[in-house]
Amino acid sequence: MVKEVFGLLRTISTSTILLTVYLGAWGAIYRIPCAPDQVIDLRSSKETTPYFVNICAGLASNTHGYPGHAYIGWTEKGAKESIESMETAGYCPRFSRDQIPSLVRSVPGILVRSTGSSGNARNLTRLVVICSHEDYERTRAICKDWKCSSFQVGKRDCVTLVYTVSKALKLRTPPSAYKYPQDYVRELKQLNKEH
Repeated sequence: MVKEVFGLLRTISTSTILLTVYLGAWGAIYRIPCAPDQVIDLRSSKETTPYFVNICAGLASNTHGYPGHAYIGWTEKGAKESIESMETAGYCPRFSRDQIPSLVRSVPGILVRSTGSSGNARNLTRLVVICSHEDYERTRAICKDWKCSSFQVGKRDCVTLVYTVSKALKLRTPPSAYKYPQDYVRELKQLNKEH
């Protein structure tokens, strides 16, 4: 019996150490300052009125910032507009208690408006897309019509929403499954440098 208890304690200790190392590494890596905003102009004519769709990722709005969050922001004011002052939308679990269960199963989701003003501008990375009014409104419609019945990390999450909007803008998109939000937006920026 004593041997079994020590074996269990060793397993728990090893798991705790590995989790602590993982969270510590995550905390350091995702707090490294992000690259500057990248701006691309997709308008067919530079003479048309510019509209701005911001594809963003930052730390989550909880104390620790884990696991990060991706979202969309819209403005007509310009590429340098503060994310906190624009209309935003992001997809997340409806209830905070479902954050961990969403790693392994579907949970109810919710499309959150004004995400930028709720702490997700911390360690922000963003791709600012200058587009036509038609593309701007198409991306807003995607978010307005987003089905919130299920949220599951890696399958239908905040990165999936960003991926869907990016596809609607005809951007080159990396696969979205099981990506941290900041990693996904960094890859998206890299793939679209040539615009």
